[in-house]
Amino acid sequence: MKYEKSCGAIVFRRDTCWNILLVRHLKGRHVSFPKGHVEPGETLLQAASRETREETGIEAALLEDYPLPVPSAREDDRRTVWFYPARYLAGDLCAQKSEVSEAGWIKISDAAKRITFAPDRAAFLKALEIMKISR
Repeated sequence: MKYEKSCGAIVFRRDTCWNILLVRHLKGRHVSFPKGHVEPGETLLQAASRETREETGIEAALLEDYPLPVPSAREDDRRTVWFYPARYLAGDLCAQKSEVSEAGWIKISDAAKRITFAPDRAAFLKALEIMKISR
């Protein structure tokens, strides 16, 4: 069994409508949010911010008081991923090709059906509540 700390962000942006940042991970090909492991000496919040920036080129304001724990969907993985709801701050979308095959802003009304794993969908719905965004 593998165990590591991982963190990521559920990033929202408002244009003509609310959108969410989703990525397709190279490993496993699943669609979720930017995420990755915590480096030595890094806080969960710092890791979530760094991973979001590295995987997508996006800077986000993370809500540090609302980390959402999500268990791994794989049976051989005991990891919990801590996702932070966040708002887009700046940056041009640029997928990190070594880890992400694609990254994009998706309308929140379409997001739930695009997210691969049920625990990630549940975190997305909880983040909507925390951010006070209606679908």
